[in-house]
Amino acid sequence: MDKNTKEFYILIAFYIIIVLLLYIPPLFFPFSKTGHINIISIIVSNFAGGLLYGSIEAIPFFIISILLLLKDRIHTGIFLLEIGTFLNSFNFLFIPFITFWQEFNPMVQSYPYGISFYLYFVYSILLIIFSLLMIIENKRKDFEEVISKYKRERNKIKIEQQKRMEYLSNLFIDKNLLNALKLGEKKLTREAFLNSLKNKRKSVEGLFDSGRYDAALIELKEIYTLFKFFSIQREQKWLNDKIMDLQYISIKKTILDLSLRFDRLELGEIAEKTIFKDETLIEKVIKKMISNKEIYAEYYENSRALLFNKQANIDEIDSLMETFKKWEKSEEKKI
Repeated sequence: MDKNTKEFYILIAFYIIIVLLLYIPPLFFPFSKTGHINIISIIVSNFAGGLLYGSIEAIPFFIISILLLLKDRIHTGIFLLEIGTFLNSFNFLFIPFITFWQEFNPMVQSYPYGISFYLYFVYSILLIIFSLLMIIENKRKDFEEVISKYKRERNKIKIEQQKRMEYLSNLFIDKNLLNALKLGEKKLTREAFLNSLKNKRKSVEGLFDSGRYDAALIELKEIYTLFKFFSIQREQKWLNDKIMDLQYISIKKTILDLSLRFDRLELGEIAEKTIFKDETLIEKVIKKMISNKEIYAEYYENSRALLFNKQANIDEIDSLMETFKKWEKSEEKKI
């Protein structure tokens, strides 16, 4: 969420809070201190005061404007918000007039006003301030376009995440095992699998420690398939971390190998040469490798191209491999 989007939602949040402060506290605090005070008389007198000063009339406009703002119909929402604020602004004008008039009218000089009488005034000022802020900032930044762009980007990220999950599912699902389980050709209960999970974890850890990543992939595919088939949530974090770790290591090995054979490759070409085709992840790995000096290269985001210094990578291959091995060990310790 960028700065302008945050500002919009903060302004709406504060505006809603002020509107609530304007209407809720006066239900519990008396408009005047005269006569017998109970909850019914407080509500009646405050409702009458709200009608007199424009607060009640403003309620429909506030409700509709806030609903429109939350639905991203910014221009219409702010227009209705202006009307609601204008109606409510009678508090700002009328209450000082009454207090001033009271000083010169002997008949009402002793009339004691309650807390809500002054709350109307204070909250009305705040409402006017935030309304002006909303109007000014909307003119400057066009919140409708800001929010529309934010929603598009958020939806794009969601779609990419969904595609990534589907991709991982297709990659790590052992279809033969899954079909055998569904058809009853392989007899395995949920309890039996959970009981064997500890040993399977040790096996995967051992394969990682010995650098046998192809065998680790086979083990992880079996575990992943059984997790999906039995709908298991337990140990899900360990499995996800190991899968991510395996992807990183596999992509790094591929990039390190390519850095010795090519001068330039685009992201799509790198994806074709690794079993893990997630270009977002590949891009992340590339940047990390360059930052950690695991390869000598430059990455151009606009063209999504990686320019290798092939000769430097060949000359420093022993050093690069040592750096890579240290990275492997440090990453495995985190899991």
